[in-house]
Amino acid sequence: MDESFKKGVKHPESEEGLFWEEWVGKHPDKKEEVNVARQIILFMNFETHYLSKSDINTLWEKLNKRTEEREQTVFPKAQPRRGVFYPVFPFWHKVAAVFIGLVVLSASLFFILQRDNTLQYRTQFGETKNLLLPDSSTVILNANSKLTYSSDWNSKDLRKVWLEGEAFFSVVHTANDQKSSSIRPTLM
Repeated sequence: MDESFKKGVKHPESEEGLFWEEWVGKHPDKKEEVNVARQIILFMNFETHYLSKSDINTLWEKLNKRTEEREQTVFPKAQPRRGVFYPVFPFWHKVAAVFIGLVVLSASLFFILQRDNTLQYRTQFGETKNLLLPDSSTVILNANSKLTYSSDWNSKDLRKVWLEGEAFFSVVHTANDQKSSSIRPTLM
């Protein structure tokens, strides 16, 4: 790996060559090791070849030509059509797309507005909450439960609440002591 040694091996009559000859004379025990190193350097005498600018340009031109030829076979250029023009999307496809878009937008708005018109109370594990409903009924919401009701609660309409989990209700009866609605528990 020593540059001075490499130069001395390649040019034995140079100053480096003479130095290494003298060094081997002073260290005869290293003579065999030096000879092996010389043989390795002589066998690894690689010549470096450089391309001229014109050779480089010629190679680039050949590479570009081959690339274009392959692109033509894999992706042939579309031939221009002559005659009747067919639109990509017929008129009825455009109308259907607009209609579907309006339906999706309307449904989204409906669900967003419905969600905004509700009040929701949640409890975590090990937590209970005491709630007072707009009709003065009380609810004890048990752990890990959710109670939802409409924010525009009207005393003339049916009183509806949605419960996921467990709760204890103390319901205030209506003015004429009639049931406000039948209780239908749902599992979710």
